[in-house]
Amino acid sequence: MIYDSTASQKAQKRITDLFKETASQHASIKEIITDTASYRKIYQEVFAISSKMKIAKTKIRKQQIVDSCSLSKGLDSLMQANQIDQLVITYQQGFYRTKANYKKQNLKGAGVGLLTLGLYIPVPIGSQSLLVSWVIDRNKKALVFSNLNSEQMHPTNRDNLKLQVCELYQKFYTAAYSNGVCYPL
Repeated sequence: MIYDSTASQKAQKRITDLFKETASQHASIKEIITDTASYRKIYQEVFAISSKMKIAKTKIRKQQIVDSCSLSKGLDSLMQANQIDQLVITYQQGFYRTKANYKKQNLKGAGVGLLTLGLYIPVPIGSQSLLVSWVIDRNKKALVFSNLNSEQMHPTNRDNLKLQVCELYQKFYTAAYSNGVCYPL
């Protein structure tokens, strides 16, 4: 897994622990530490793919985009140097409001609602967590998995992240029982 140096240490540890728990039967986790320029290049490559997939309307077109992606020389050399067959790149972004801020935003929304006679009532978002993941296979020299999960939940809460990781890797590394309990495939 590759981490952005500006990401929260707490979220990094929780995501790594949850991924180990989720994909424990598939691989061992090895954290790659590299320079900022390499991180930037890796993120540019995977986010370029991600932006193409956002534009695509159908699942078939999205799959064609994933299938057409090939491993760049920079990523290949990074994977070779660290002796990695599959590289899981995970990006997490999130925010949450304090209780005081959330209360203030609700009151502001109520005020706007009164002024517009109920025609427009803004409702604040209390928290948001976005988790994006890509899996790159060195042997196939291609992107083999790409998915994102965005939920209105606290971005560092362990239970919320576990649910988000399970949904993110559904049918690739994980599956869920009918009662919602996640287990590794």
